[in-house]
Amino acid sequence: MLNVFRITCVLGLGALLSACFTSDEPLYDVSMSSQPVAPGHYIAYEIDEDGEYDLDEPWEGDVSYVDGILHSDTENMPLEGALFRQLSGDIHAAFNATDDGDTVSYIVVFTYPDGRVFGHLPQCEGLTDEQVDLLGLIVEDHGTCKAENLATLEEALMTYVSNNHEDIRGGVVLFPAD
Repeated sequence: MLNVFRITCVLGLGALLSACFTSDEPLYDVSMSSQPVAPGHYIAYEIDEDGEYDLDEPWEGDVSYVDGILHSDTENMPLEGALFRQLSGDIHAAFNATDDGDTVSYIVVFTYPDGRVFGHLPQCEGLTDEQVDLLGLIVEDHGTCKAENLATLEEALMTYVSNNHEDIRGGVVLFPAD
């Protein structure tokens, strides 16, 4: 099962994973976070860029929050360690708050009224060069877009969503199983 937070954005794993949104340090903490995933029992599936579900390897388990961070005792939960920040309505940013890596990578998370949660790794290529410049993002040698502050990250992610809303398909979806 795909674990959205175990994806490496900078190791050249193909165009899909090659250029995500990052920062040197987390740009928000638990005091600024949201909790868009309701605690409960979920089934999760990977979705490819064509919107097709991988039904062969679903994840299933209970999720809850520990100190504001999403957690499951069931191994390989796709959003394990997520610390969320609401961007707008049903759109959130998330990063793995339990990861001690050198770079923080962010995903976009969408919530739906029926309890579904969809996590997507946004790509820097989803912004125009002009937008990257206007937002003040730093394009790293390996193609990632680095934000130096929370306002820049939030604006960049919302611009990405606006630019690509009809084409955002790849990622992981959690369905409430209760």
